[in-house]
Amino acid sequence: MTVIAAFKISDTPVLIGDILLSRSGKEESHIEIPTSDEVSSVLPEEWMRSVIGLYPKVALINSSLAIGWTGQTFAAKALIKEIRARFEQPLFNSDVFFSFLKNNEIIDQTVELTIIGWVINKGEPVSFYWSAKDLKVVKTKDTYIEGSGAVKFKEQLKNTEKVTEPATIRSTESACLRALSIVGSLLTEEVLFGNSIQDLYGGGYQIIVFDQGEFTFIDDYIVMPMQYEETAHQGRESLRCTLPKYVLKHKYFNNTLIISRFSIERPWHELNKIFLVRDAQSNFIDISSDEKNSMLSLQAKFYSCFPFLIDIDGVIVLFQTFSVPTSDKQWIYLQNKENNQLLVFERRFIRFIVGHFERAMAKKYYHIDIN
Repeated sequence: MTVIAAFKISDTPVLIGDILLSRSGKEESHIEIPTSDEVSSVLPEEWMRSVIGLYPKVALINSSLAIGWTGQTFAAKALIKEIRARFEQPLFNSDVFFSFLKNNEIIDQTVELTIIGWVINKGEPVSFYWSAKDLKVVKTKDTYIEGSGAVKFKEQLKNTEKVTEPATIRSTESACLRALSIVGSLLTEEVLFGNSIQDLYGGGYQIIVFDQGEFTFIDDYIVMPMQYEETAHQGRESLRCTLPKYVLKHKYFNNTLIISRFSIERPWHELNKIFLVRDAQSNFIDISSDEKNSMLSLQAKFYSCFPFLIDIDGVIVLFQTFSVPTSDKQWIYLQNKENNQLLVFERRFIRFIVGHFERAMAKKYYHIDIN
């Protein structure tokens, strides 16, 4: 089971896929995954559902073609291998690619396999859907979301439509930040509640965006899945937010996604574990000393930490409807004007963010005084 999604944000094509490999119908031990070191606590072995590996479910074939898959892993491997062999170069005829899918001779039609993605067709990105069962290529929509996590993903995607951003932000940057918002929200709920693990998807996410005429990975980002609880404050619905349990850094080396998990319960900068997400059999990866230092660093191009999304230039707060914050010695309060909900932040959590990034919080678009 999985979740893959091809859609547009701010008129920019995006492709997202999770990394969890699972098996049903057999009692097996779980592997450790980036979001949980105790998978059995949310997915007992007697449920006959096992988390057995981490594997990329989106593939960047070239700068003009990006695909995601859901279904049987062996079939996906075979088909993607053939697609890479035939369409490795970015200058190809998309009609030939669609014809290849329609006349597929690689995968048996009894196999469960669905492909979605984006391809450059006559100079413009076009989304598509294909299933091994009927071999039809569908190109009638901009959005295709498949897998056991589709319903939850659609909810998160709908939430991004409510976001108000500064007019000066580029559409591609907006797409990156909103995609990271979705991924950050999904990973936060996974770390806290394990719901997605029970539905056999998650573990981490790969994100491809269309930027300057090419499809490319968001190749260096950090997710801080903060801990929160629903509560009430003076009769208002409230979310109380505290320091995250883990910080998850996603970075690519030699086309391999490495997720570095840092522990907050120990000193916040301490590396807890490293996970490789690749389509090769070997766990060996040759990286330079500079790349290794980068892997061990909490510096990144983008940061996702609800409700803050941070890019290289500063902190962007996407929730523009908060009233002026108030605070006491331990907590900082933000009130949402639309639904009267309060976000209550632990003061040390805000200081953690500001202290690490060494800049005034939201200096461009929003200011929170924590002194």
